Amino acid sequence: RNADAESSDRGIKFSWLLQAVAEHCPVIEELAIGWESEFKSRQTPIHKTKFTGPCTAVPAAVLSAATLRSLTLAGYAMLEPRLLHLICTSAPQLAILDVCGCGRLSDFGIATAVQPIAQSLHSLNVRGTHFGDQAAQALAAGGANLLRLNASCTALTPDGLQRISQASSRLEVLDLCYAQYLRDSDVRATVLPVVQRHAATLTMLGLGGFQLLTNQALREILMVVCVKVGGVPWSGAD
Repeated sequence: RNADAESSDRGIKFSWLLQAVAEHCPVIEELAIGWESEFKSRQTPIHKTKFTGPCTAVPAAVLSAATLRSLTLAGYAMLEPRLLHLICTSAPQLAILDVCGCGRLSDFGIATAVQPIAQSLHSLNVRGTHFGDQAAQALAAGGANLLRLNASCTALTPDGLQRISQASSRLEVLDLCYAQYLRDSDVRATVLPVVQRHAATLTMLGLGGFQLLTNQALREILMVVCVKVGGVPWSGAD
């Protein structure tokens, strides 16, 4: 369940709730602690809690269970790379990770953090972080085989995209909307080969904000995916 309950108006403190989870849910498999809105920042520093241990962080206490497979921390503007690394180390079977809007996560920080979970990870949402080629390389080198990737509004480049594409055998969801180093690229050279590689499994492709997406390039993409893909958002493209 979504554990986002900090306000005293709701009658419960966020830290109390997570302490209860840590103490009474030793085999927890799914935990959502973030805002539902992707970019609504949660300014509460999650590293300032009363939990003890190697790191005084709420997730460190909660994620001591190796059974965790799905974690959402969307909107935690204060989330630091070292804490994300601790979380991933504590939950080596993590398959779904959502850190959308966690703007303090650097490319190197994400690369270091995801190494312990690369092989188990199949769904990753890094929208609005500094995710880039270092993290993409770390995922590929670690044996990641992603099914779903939201890398919109990130620093991913064509090289990083190719690395992830080659490492993944069956991408189903690929959101690249407004990725700053992809949106001005030659789509036929950068995105089309990825679409062709994953045409049999791709069900969603996000290309919003791709200023150089021409009618011809779009036609070629649609010829590959129109039968399979459920949505191809390209708002903001010419």
